[in-house]
Amino acid sequence: MGDLKGVIIPIITPLIEGSFDVESFYNLSSGLIESGVDGIFILGTTGEFHRFNYESRAEIIECTVPLLSRKTIVVAGTTGNNLEETVDLTEVACKAGAHAAVIAPMFGKTGLNPLEYMAELSEETEIPLILYNNPGITEGRNMPIGDVCRLSKNNKIVAIKDSSGVLPYFRMLTLAAGKLSLFQGDEASLAKNIYLANGIVPGTGNVNPRLVVDIFNHSSRKILSP
Repeated sequence: MGDLKGVIIPIITPLIEGSFDVESFYNLSSGLIESGVDGIFILGTTGEFHRFNYESRAEIIECTVPLLSRKTIVVAGTTGNNLEETVDLTEVACKAGAHAAVIAPMFGKTGLNPLEYMAELSEETEIPLILYNNPGITEGRNMPIGDVCRLSKNNKIVAIKDSSGVLPYFRMLTLAAGKLSLFQGDEASLAKNIYLANGIVPGTGNVNPRLVVDIFNHSSRKILSP
């Protein structure tokens, strides 16, 4: 897969009368790809993964990933209500052709700490994994920095996305992440730390993808300029 970097858009999940709207999804995803984004993230928080049961999420993954993965990097949110469901959804994403699965260790629900959760998951799956730190869905708790440091040594884990919006925490991640690609997922914090990130995951990219691509590319050029 290579190193993950750049602009990955957490695409919304369009619905029509309560059911997944395939046509609208493909129209939107095609526009994102044409705008120069580096990848698409399906069933993230912006995609309201928490609104769908296991069967619906599996169906969406199987419907969208095979076509998208031929055109761009596609990562799928596969965090379940328990470890078994997460493993099963991650396997669905792997078989569908996703480049990676995005996991928020649900240590509040499962009783497992992030190290235990991700260690078990990585043993059960073949697909590359992206850690997802989002205190909004983990009972207000950030992933411990020490755990991130240890998990960075796991060859199955390739990146971490942080949506905490806490600048000191994000800066500590730059030291703890090691080989992991570091993505900023909190748009309110972009101006302060975009220069520290390998990539961004902006929900506003659903509305104006070319703008967020230009912002990131401009920031990258500025950093690399002598």
